[in-house]
Amino acid sequence: HDIDVYIYSLMDPQADIVHQQAEELMPHVSYSPSLFSSKMISAQFYFIFRSTSRYFRALLNTIKHTYREPLILLKMLQLFPKSVYFARQMQISGIDHIHAHFVWLNGISAMIASTLLGITFSLHPHAFGLFSRNQTNVKRQLDSATRIVTVSEYHRKYIAALSTRHKIEDIDIVNY
Repeated sequence: HDIDVYIYSLMDPQADIVHQQAEELMPHVSYSPSLFSSKMISAQFYFIFRSTSRYFRALLNTIKHTYREPLILLKMLQLFPKSVYFARQMQISGIDHIHAHFVWLNGISAMIASTLLGITFSLHPHAFGLFSRNQTNVKRQLDSATRIVTVSEYHRKYIAALSTRHKIEDIDIVNY
């Protein structure tokens, strides 16, 4: 399968050094404009006026998936406009599926864009978010994903036991 990959980064790069393999992807990486830029505000108004119910459903889901963890809730409320902006960029680019690493900020951002666009999204949980976050929030995030990819049989069994939507045979294992 030929797959076009686009990367939407919630954070600007911190280092000047780029790994050689990552350098090939740099033309496909998008960073968000500043929070109060016309592009950011335009994306918010686009969805508020054209998909009002989806916009507010995405916002309410964000709160529902994070309210048990106040620091994550605050971070996600700050990242919500970026997620909306990226959803608009994905819509313009014709993206039909979103994949996110981590059952954390990235995964929640993917869920927001998925809700706004009505497209599927998959998650690749890592130990940090999978085991250290509030398990009710993790379960909700896992259940909202269309597909889950993980790195080990242990993670696969753990996710299947936690999720009410995904059966063990539906969770893919990827070896790096």
